[in-house]
Amino acid sequence: MTNAEIIMAIAVVTGPIAAVLISLWQTNRTAKRSEERKRKEDLFKTLMATRANRLSQEHVRALNLIDVSFTKKEQRVLDAWKVYLDYLTPHGPEESRPSPEVWTQRSNDLFIDMLYEMSIALGYTFDKVLLNRQAYSPVAHGEIERLQKSTLEGLSQVFSWQRPIPIAVVPLTPPTPEQERTGNADLEATKRVHNDDAPKFGA
Repeated sequence: MTNAEIIMAIAVVTGPIAAVLISLWQTNRTAKRSEERKRKEDLFKTLMATRANRLSQEHVRALNLIDVSFTKKEQRVLDAWKVYLDYLTPHGPEESRPSPEVWTQRSNDLFIDMLYEMSIALGYTFDKVLLNRQAYSPVAHGEIERLQKSTLEGLSQVFSWQRPIPIAVVPLTPPTPEQERTGNADLEATKRVHNDDAPKFGA
């Protein structure tokens, strides 16, 4: 057999195999890209859906997945996330930090910048005004968060001896009108004594 015939025979045998291998490689590559795309979109959608509730576990979890979901191909996203994360982390003494109002506004601006970079990387056409304003959060959710925060702060003060626990004696049987009047008077007197003479925890 001539060299040409040998080459032709090899091509006939290996051609279909090579075609199958190339096809499998392209399929795997496409599937991988599709999976990466879906992971980024899911993360972006989670941040969009929870942008009015940034204390939720779902929101925080999505933030912590940015570094493993976006790559150097989306460097602007990673840079925006690093700036936002750095601002979320307290630095320096407390007295030198910005006021809560200034901190809230600045952190919101940095968060919107990050969302904007993500939208560009994913091919969406959102602008910063839409990202900043088009979010709905029921008033009840804000009230629940406020009550939770107030409760946790109160418990923290009690456990750190900064606030005493008020105690009242409650009768097991309903009091008579006379007992109720006497009890109210005694309770007011007890409150006055407690406020004047009780030791101040945390002082």
